[in-house]
Amino acid sequence: MKLREIAKRFGTKSDEAIEAEIAKLREEKRALARRTGRFREDAVASAEALVLSARDQFAALVANVAPTGIPATIDNASVDRLLRLHLAGSSQFEEALLAGVEATPAAAFAEGTRVDYEAKLTEFDREIEQRRIELARRQKQAEVDLAEASLRALEEPGKEA
Repeated sequence: MKLREIAKRFGTKSDEAIEAEIAKLREEKRALARRTGRFREDAVASAEALVLSARDQFAALVANVAPTGIPATIDNASVDRLLRLHLAGSSQFEEALLAGVEATPAAAFAEGTRVDYEAKLTEFDREIEQRRIELARRQKQAEVDLAEASLRALEEPGKEA
């Protein structure tokens, strides 16, 4: 938004009123953040990340263990880790996790989507920034007005600014 548009939007409001609006917007943004819980999509992403991480770790561990040989006994920490990672990286485990997320009641998650939530936060930031710009514009305009008055006083002998 251009400075003129911002100035027009807030033209009749006092600096104090604009500062009060900034404080109110900041509090509304904090309140939104406090009351917004976890989104269903976050739970899905966490489950998928867990499975992908397990698959990556399993592949790395197999690559590490293969040259030295896999222990012949099942009662071994290396084998135990391989088994856990293999299970956690399996498609069956992933399906079970995602089914659990889907079966969770909607009330357990925040309403809407993360994209909607982030758009609301961005809108709060934009509204706050526009008010800060208007306050800064007013301050600069006051400085310009004072400088112009001082210059006029210099041009007109006998008058002081």
